[in-house]
Amino acid sequence: LGQGIVFVFTDNDIKDDQFLEYLNNVLSSGEVSGLITREEMDETLSELSVKMKKEYPKR
Repeated sequence: LGQGIVFVFTDNDIKDDQFLEYLNNVLSSGEVSGLITREEMDETLSELSVKMKKEYPKR
C-alpha cells in the first residue's frame, strides 16, 4: 500500500479497445468486471475455504 505504480505502453501495445476498458476498471475500482463468472468465483472460494480450515482450524 502507498506505493506508486506506472503503466508504460505504446499505441502498438493496444491490440483491442477492450484493453483500455480493462485498464480503466482496474485503475478506478481495483477489479475487472466480468473477468470471471459467479460460478467460478463460488468454486474458487469453496476450495480456498476448505484449505484454510485445514491450515488454520482454530480460526
